[in-house]
Amino acid sequence: MDNYPRFLEPLKSHWRWIAASVAIVFLILAIWFSLSGSEAPRPDGESKIALPEGVAGKVGDVQVTEEALKLAEIEVAPAEVRLVRDRITATGIVKTGGNQVAKVTPHVAGEVVEIFALPGDQVQRNQVLARMLSPELARAQAAYRQAASRVNVLQADLDRKRQLAKLGEYGSGELEDSRSRAVEAERGLYLASRSVAEKEAAVAEAESNLKVRQHELRQAESELKVRQAAYNRSKSVPELASLQQLERLQADVDKARSDVAASEARIIEGEARVKAALNAFETVQGEHPLAKKELGIRRQALAREEKVFSGGYSQQRELLSAESALEMALAELNGAAEEVQLLGGEPGGTGETLLRSPIKGKVDSSFLTLGEHVDTEHTCFTVIDLDKVWVELAVAPKDIASIEVDDEVEVRADSNPGKILQAVVTSIGSVADPTTKTVPVLAKVEDTGGRLAAGSYVKGLVTTETRQERLTVPKGALQEHTGRSTLYVARPEGKGTFEVRHVVLGAEGEDWREIAEGLNPGESLATRGTFYLKSEALKSALSDGCCSVGE
Repeated sequence: MDNYPRFLEPLKSHWRWIAASVAIVFLILAIWFSLSGSEAPRPDGESKIALPEGVAGKVGDVQVTEEALKLAEIEVAPAEVRLVRDRITATGIVKTGGNQVAKVTPHVAGEVVEIFALPGDQVQRNQVLARMLSPELARAQAAYRQAASRVNVLQADLDRKRQLAKLGEYGSGELEDSRSRAVEAERGLYLASRSVAEKEAAVAEAESNLKVRQHELRQAESELKVRQAAYNRSKSVPELASLQQLERLQADVDKARSDVAASEARIIEGEARVKAALNAFETVQGEHPLAKKELGIRRQALAREEKVFSGGYSQQRELLSAESALEMALAELNGAAEEVQLLGGEPGGTGETLLRSPIKGKVDSSFLTLGEHVDTEHTCFTVIDLDKVWVELAVAPKDIASIEVDDEVEVRADSNPGKILQAVVTSIGSVADPTTKTVPVLAKVEDTGGRLAAGSYVKGLVTTETRQERLTVPKGALQEHTGRSTLYVARPEGKGTFEVRHVVLGAEGEDWREIAEGLNPGESLATRGTFYLKSEALKSALSDGCCSVGE
C-alpha cells in the first residue's frame, strides 16, 4: 500500500469507500444468484453441508487478501471470558387478578335496554357499558321525590309559622297534647314490656311442656324395653308361655312402640312450639327498645313544651313542632337519596341505571342480551386491565436458590411473537407443584400495552445476581447467515483465512454477547469489518446448506 504509483495517490484516501462499494455489489450478486436458483461454481472436491437450526458448528471457510484486511479494517482478537449474570429460562402462564380484573354486576335488578360495549372493546374507568330499566329503582326514585316534596311543604309551613309568630298569632301552647303523647308513649312502653313478659312466659311454658314430653318419652322407652324383654324371654322358652300369651306380649310390645312414636311426635311438636315462642319473644324484645326510645323523645318534647310554656315562650311551640317535622322529613329525604344511590341511580332521576366499568381495560366477556331481565348476582361484563399482569413461571427447584425478589425478567409470549416485555420478580413459591415438581415464581409485567392475553403461555428469562464466567465477543463480531448468528473464526494456518461458524447466543450486554455454544476459549475471531467477510462468504455462496469446506 506504500508503493502506489503517483497517479494513484489521489485515490489512496478513497480505498475504504471503494472496498465497501465492491462488497455491496458482491452481496447483491449473491442474493441474485440465490433467488434465480443459480449456484456459484465451486472448486472440485469441495462439499456442501447444512447444519440443523439451533446447532452450532462450522459451515465453511472464507479467505481474503492482506490488502482486503486493511481496506475493510478487519480486526482479529481472542474471545473474552467475563463474569456474566446468570440467566434462567422457564415457561409460565399469564395471570390476572386482584384490582386488574373487574366483574361488573348491576346494583339493582332490571331489564337490559341498551348495550354499549362488546368483548374486545377498550374501555375507560367509569365508562358506561350498558343501560337498564329497573322497577325497583323507579319506586325508590318515586319515594325520593315524595320525600323531597314533603320537605318543600314543611319548609314552607315553617316559614309561614315564623311570620305568624312575629305577628303574635300564637298564645298558649298545646301542652296537653304533648302530655297526652307522652302518656301514650308510656302506655306503649308498658304494653311492650308486658308483651315481652308474656312471650317470655310462653317460652318458659313451651320449654316446660317439652321437658314433660321428654320425660314421657323416656317412660315410654323404658316401658318398651320392659315389654320387649318379657316377650323375648317368653319366646326364647316356648314351654313357659302359650301362643296366646305370646300374642298378648307382642301386642304389648307394639303398643309400647306406638307410645314411643307418639311421644317422639309430641316432642317434635313441642320443639316447634319452643322455637315459635322464642321467635315471638325475640320480636317483642326488638320492639321494646323502640318503645323506650319513643318515650324518651316524647318526654323530651314534653319537657321542652313545659319550659316554653312556663317561660312565656309559648309562641315558639308551633315553630319547634314545624322544625322537628322538617328535620324528620329531611332525614327521610336523605334516607331515600341513599337508597337511590345504593341502587345505582342519581337522586331525582328515573328508573334508568347505568352499568359502568370500575377500571380501565379491555372487555373480556359479556353476558347480556337486549330485553333480558338480570338480577344483582348476574355478572354482566368482565373487564381486564392488561397493562399490568403477572406471569407465573415454573422454575426447576435447582434454580430457585439463584432467584431473588426484584430480579429482572424478559417475557416472550406465544400470542405476541417477536416482542420482549420487561417484568420483575415479586414473589417466590415455597412449595413445589406435586405434578410438575417445579416451584412457582410470580413476576409483575408493567406496561404490556394489552399485548398479553390472560391464560396464554409465555417464556421467561430471569436475570439473577449470580455471576458466572462466560465466553463473550463484541457485538460487531456477529453477523447473520439466513437468520442464524455467525462468527468468523481466524484459522491459525494463514492470515486472512476465516472459518464461518454458526454459534448459539446466550446473555447480552451493552456491547457484547455471550457465546453459549460454538466457540472455545482462546480462539481468535474477526471483531470488526465482519460485514465484508459476510459479503465475501455470500459471494462464494457461503450460506446454510451450500457452504464450502476448505480443509
